[in-house]
Formats: sequence, C-alpha cells, structure tokens
Amino acid sequence: MNKFNALETCEKMAAELGQKASHNKNESLWSFKLIMTLTLATPILINISDDWIWGKLLPSIFAAIASFFTAWLKLRKPESLWSLYRSSQREIENEIRYYQSDISPYGVADSDKVLIKNVTEIFNNTHVGWLKLVPSAEGLPKSPSSESEK
Repeated sequence: MNKFNALETCEKMAAELGQKASHNKNESLWSFKLIMTLTLATPILINISDDWIWGKLLPSIFAAIASFFTAWLKLRKPESLWSLYRSSQREIENEIRYYQSDISPYGVADSDKVLIKNVTEIFNNTHVGWLKLVPSAEGLPKSPSSESEK
C-alpha cells in the first residue's frame, strides 16, 4: 500500500466516524429540544384551557411523547455515542497530521503501514467502546413480577 492509499483510507475512516458523531449529535439535541418543548407545553395547556382536547388530550399526548423520548435517550445514549465517535475522529485526524508531518512514529520507510496500524487500532477501540454502550438484557431494570418469579 502506498502513502496515498493509506492516507485516503484513514481519511475515509475519520469521515465515517464524523458522520456517526454528527448523526448522534443531531439525535441527542433534537430529542432534548423536543422533550423540553413538550414538557413545558403540557402544564401550560392544562392551565389555559378547560376544553377536553386542549386541556386533557393534547397534554396527555405531549407527556407520552416526552416520556418516550426520555426513555429513548436513556437507553440509546446518543450523547455518549456522539462523544465516542467525535473523540475517535479527532484521534485519527491527529494521526494523519503526524503522518503528514513525519512526526514519530512516522518518517520511516514503512510509515504508511504504521499509519494504517495505528488508525485501525483507534477504529477497533471505538468499536469496543460502542459495545459497552449497547443495551443488554442484563443491564435493563427488572420488573417486580420477574423478581418474584425467581
């Protein structure tokens, strides 16, 4: 593999992590904004209207949607994924800069292989970090009925 291919491959890996980070950032921020808007609108609607639709139905729907997105954020953890992916992207970008500037461990005959090795390790460590954030059945709270069945 020559330097161009090694560099291009690593830049693609950084771009992939950047896309994942941006997706999780947007998901986190939009969910938070939605939760805040619906949570703040619920008591206002209850207080300003005696109408069944505006005073009861809509606030109930808003509360249910806000609850769903709160649980979604807690389970999926997009803010943690955002942080993980953006940090890894920056690490890869730093490796690319070191490579382009011949900063140690680069500047040797096989520097393209060293770059690929280092960036692949970062990419694999990101995957390991992602695995720790994946919800598992063991990590979910137990319902009272499942505890009594034991």
